[in-house]
Amino acid sequence: MDNSIGIFYTYYAFEQQVEWEKSIRRAALAGADCIEISAMRLVREPELVCDRILQTARECGIALNFTSGLPEGCDSSSEDERERRRSVAFVEKNIKLVSKMGGQKLGAVFHGRNHPHENSFGKKERRLEWAAQSVKQMGRIAEDYGISLSDEAVNRFESDMINTVDEELAFLERVDCPSVKALLDTFHMNIEEDDLTAAISRAGKQIGHVHLSENNRKLPGNGHLEWPAILNALSEAQYTGLLTMESFTTPYPAISDSMCIWRNMAKTGMDEDVREAVMFLKTQMKRVEIGPNGKI
Repeated sequence: MDNSIGIFYTYYAFEQQVEWEKSIRRAALAGADCIEISAMRLVREPELVCDRILQTARECGIALNFTSGLPEGCDSSSEDERERRRSVAFVEKNIKLVSKMGGQKLGAVFHGRNHPHENSFGKKERRLEWAAQSVKQMGRIAEDYGISLSDEAVNRFESDMINTVDEELAFLERVDCPSVKALLDTFHMNIEEDDLTAAISRAGKQIGHVHLSENNRKLPGNGHLEWPAILNALSEAQYTGLLTMESFTTPYPAISDSMCIWRNMAKTGMDEDVREAVMFLKTQMKRVEIGPNGKI
């Protein structure tokens, strides 16, 4: 198993402005193959910022992957058709930026705003249908630019729409667009799945992207998740794409309220922790062997 290992940009703490070039250099020095950055933020930045990001990534020999989300007023599952149209238009801007920067994938919770809706339970079926129509439009736009989208199921405390792999797969059937796949995240799966590795197996060829995080949202190797079994399941599913470590361990205003990070959970210094996690995963990946029934 030789998947590339990436780090999510928010691991490098920031307030309002992201130090993009510094974060890229730190990720490269830690041994990461890729850094996953926010197209959602970059569409609001001057073109010069994107040019510098590309130049820095080339200089450091590190790849770029892209994440996004739906801002306020752009809910793809809203009963308000104007808001649904705005969600598609916003994602289209993200897709164009990713294409311009040479990216091939864009991951996000495309199926709705990433927060529970008040008094939403009885409206869920209608909202799923509205979301499917919106995401299908997003997927068709992505196809035109040679981009694939990965929609993420997140835990029940962050969304009331799609929490499990099975719900995600059912949603993808509604969307019925080959450029839209599933984004699996081990932090959310640890909360919601009865059997995490079995869920990976069910996702199979529908896996478009993967986020790796411990049960406590620390970097891999600092919790109780069974990484040999997880990596073996991904290998059996023939997933050969990027594995992004999406970890939140340092409290700061941009994420504390939304991610409920209230204390510093970094083990040592941040760079050293990332370097250790990259080596941990690469060591585990070397041990993955696929036999007739799959085994470590």
